[in-house]
Amino acid sequence: MAARNILYDAIALARTDDFYYLRPNQRGAKILCVDRSSHRISHEVDKGQMDALPLESICGIVGIINLLAGPYMVVITRRREVGMLLGQRVWRIEEIDVLPYARKLNHLGQHQLGDEQYFLLMLRTVLQTPYFYFSYTTDLTHTQQRIAAFTTAELSQSFAARADPRFAWNRALQTDLFGNDELAPYLLPIVHGFISIQAGCAVSGHNVDYALVSRRAVTRAGTRFFRRGIDLNGFVANFVETEQIVVVDRVTGCHVQTRGSIPVFWEQIPNLKYAPTIRLVPGTDHTSAFRRHIDEQLRLYQRIVAVDLINQQGREKVIGDAFAELIGELHSPQVKYVSFDFHHECAKMRWDRLDTLLARLDADQQEQGYFLAQKSPHGQNEAILQFQTGVFRVNCIDCLDRTNVVQSMIARKTLIAMLRRLSLLSPTENLERHPSLELALRAVWTDNANTLSIQYSGTEALKTDFTRTGKRTKQGMLQDGVNSAMRYYKNNFADGLRQDSIDLLLGNYPVSPGLGVTQPSPFTTAASRRVLVIPLVLALALIMLTASLLFPPPDGRFHFAYVMFWLVATIVCVQVMVYFGKEFVDMPRLCPGSVRGC
Repeated sequence: MAARNILYDAIALARTDDFYYLRPNQRGAKILCVDRSSHRISHEVDKGQMDALPLESICGIVGIINLLAGPYMVVITRRREVGMLLGQRVWRIEEIDVLPYARKLNHLGQHQLGDEQYFLLMLRTVLQTPYFYFSYTTDLTHTQQRIAAFTTAELSQSFAARADPRFAWNRALQTDLFGNDELAPYLLPIVHGFISIQAGCAVSGHNVDYALVSRRAVTRAGTRFFRRGIDLNGFVANFVETEQIVVVDRVTGCHVQTRGSIPVFWEQIPNLKYAPTIRLVPGTDHTSAFRRHIDEQLRLYQRIVAVDLINQQGREKVIGDAFAELIGELHSPQVKYVSFDFHHECAKMRWDRLDTLLARLDADQQEQGYFLAQKSPHGQNEAILQFQTGVFRVNCIDCLDRTNVVQSMIARKTLIAMLRRLSLLSPTENLERHPSLELALRAVWTDNANTLSIQYSGTEALKTDFTRTGKRTKQGMLQDGVNSAMRYYKNNFADGLRQDSIDLLLGNYPVSPGLGVTQPSPFTTAASRRVLVIPLVLALALIMLTASLLFPPPDGRFHFAYVMFWLVATIVCVQVMVYFGKEFVDMPRLCPGSVRGC
């Protein structure tokens, strides 16, 4: 029987019309045989079945997804090493392949063929989003503190069986494979988010390894405007658990923070306006869902300090007030609410005001501490020196830009406390005298901000000049403007496809074989006439307006009237599109009811 906690790190693949054969690189391992007709998966002794066949090398199996033509096996064809995390290699997915069981698609109708290609496009779209990570030898879905608390029985389980279901992005694709011990070495948990490992940073004559692991949750996962707030189960949008890991000699220190959308039912449906209206969803039970969320967070993290960075005036105020009221009704000593109007406090480049927030959080930061463990001289045993007993749950409206700035500052302060405890820094010393670690910290948190922002909003983060350099710059503000414009375009005209892609991968939309035959296709909704006509008229008006300005006629008697006509036509088209804004937005089609969360 195969060992349950070992994963195959290299597999030879051979294809025939009837079978897919997969042979691990381990000596004596059996061949995995996938019958493309019966869909049966079995193990066979290696008797040379693959010897005469062309071989391909794959790095692992993501899972199996059922579409209109039947099952497809998703495999990793190219990987990139991220680095060594606590002595274990971490990899990033670079390329995937989708292997159909069906040899031909003759059994699909014309419309089904189109839908099948669209489903495959979605699958590739989401798996090409930066970045997905995996490891053959360590569990990336759990923090080091949770791993340290595992029982002997849990440690003997396969990686897939003990993976945290909140962060295993391919769990739905592996469901049919669970329960078979011989398949356990193929079940590779995939996490989505950000991982960076910076080894050998010099501090006071010691080499410090610095790593950051951000795990994006599969619960209420999606894009910026189509996944907001909370759902009935208490899961919030854009929930990310970020773990800072520091290794010095035999000592490992870890600190965890979380981020997540404000845990009430609220929405902000895109409608071509730059800032769509934020509103609480009427007729919903905010209290029950909120308490489910808090109960789950307390079970996982023991104590919560909710740091709310949204504006206390204007359009964001309504959900901030609801959040504060719900926390106040808890009367729980394990939940603390800290409000900090980031934009107001840091207006006019007063980013030094963030120090006042850190001062307010200082007592809580000392109380919750961090995880600290030390290996024995021979590395066989590990002594737990202390546990982290709470988390900062940081949010802004998107849980991206402002959130990352504050989390990076909390992380810096915790890192300094760790190094002082280990006597690598004096009680009054900071990181400025140790540039390799200082630069690593800034670069890693900047890259973390950009990657998480791409995953949720479609563009890199804002305000990253402060994270990278420690100050706000005019060039950074200019780049923020470019990113904001790109966000506007993607959130209005591209995020429907991205949201559908995520829902397909996570199994939120099971594809029925009768789709397009006995059931309506989600892609056949007819667009209104104005959606088809107005953009064409707008394009024509813009072309004619530009031409009239660049190439005025020799006889200019009617030139002004000509320019004004096309200018008015352009303005009218834009106003019509904004008035009927939602009709022009790329809305999700697979799970449209999940936008509100209720």
